[in-house]
Amino acid sequence: MSVSAPSATGASATLDVLDDEDINSPPAGYYDAANGISGNAFKSALKIIASPANYRSYTYSNAYTPLRSIYEDPANTSNVVTVYSGTSVGKNTNYYPGGLSADVSWSREHVWPDSFGLDPTNVNPGDTNGDAGQDYTDLFNLRPCLQTLNSQRSNRYYDETTGAGTIPPLAPECSYNTNSWEPRDIEKGDLARTIFYMAMRYDGSDALTYNLEVANTANAGIGRFANLSTLVRWNEQDPVSTEERQRNQNICANWQRNRNPFIDHPEFIALIWGTVRQSSQVAAVTEGGTTGSYTMQLASAPTANVTINLAVSPGGQVNFSPSSLVFTSMN
Repeated sequence: MSVSAPSATGASATLDVLDDEDINSPPAGYYDAANGISGNAFKSALKIIASPANYRSYTYSNAYTPLRSIYEDPANTSNVVTVYSGTSVGKNTNYYPGGLSADVSWSREHVWPDSFGLDPTNVNPGDTNGDAGQDYTDLFNLRPCLQTLNSQRSNRYYDETTGAGTIPPLAPECSYNTNSWEPRDIEKGDLARTIFYMAMRYDGSDALTYNLEVANTANAGIGRFANLSTLVRWNEQDPVSTEERQRNQNICANWQRNRNPFIDHPEFIALIWGTVRQSSQVAAVTEGGTTGSYTMQLASAPTANVTINLAVSPGGQVNFSPSSLVFTSMN
């Protein structure tokens, strides 16, 4: 679906028709407790689902082992694929001071930077006086990364580069300026869904964690990351790939035992941070004429007419009506 209104930023929403035979899909009923709600209540319900009793956390030093599995290069199983550059490097060429060159060895990149509320006092998480909790080593937030690029990205928030940005030689499809970092197009959605996972999963209720939030203005001192509007758009522009779904299943089945809901259902992001709210995210129909229905509303009253055009992708699978919806400031 596409949404348009005069002088307004476009938005979109999705209704998924799922194949329950896909091995990378969540078990039947996995998200039932969150169905039919939206906003902060929906966010809280997802946090409970993503915090199972058998959740397995890792020490920082032990995070290397699962990362070698999760980001294994399918073309060379002795390597991992690194974020930002897409470079394939040896699994055991992890960076350490005085060792391999930072250009060819990898370290553990925090997608949500540790200085944005994961390790507020910058004390080693293993130290007695440390204040970093399980958010610091959450496997959804760690990615293998060439150490040079890890250092260049630093704690920059994600956004599209404006003006004369800098192109990192090891990642020519990326760019950055003083405060923000723009990754490759192929990983923008992946990284956005990671950021939304962290803001959903960590609300300050777990030991040694802060309430992480996403906004259009970053503030490291209170755990507020950016840029919200850009990340919402990236989630829509870069759909979930097969590889991303496989990593989600790998983390759940073999390591951390929880899932990123926004990989299973990227449309969930709109229910918390978006402008279009749906009564359901999944329609169960069978071939031969079974029908289903659901309702849609805007998060707030529009100042001008908003038109929602409906379409099927891929085509030819489902019939629907009406073909468009028009919301006015009166309805």
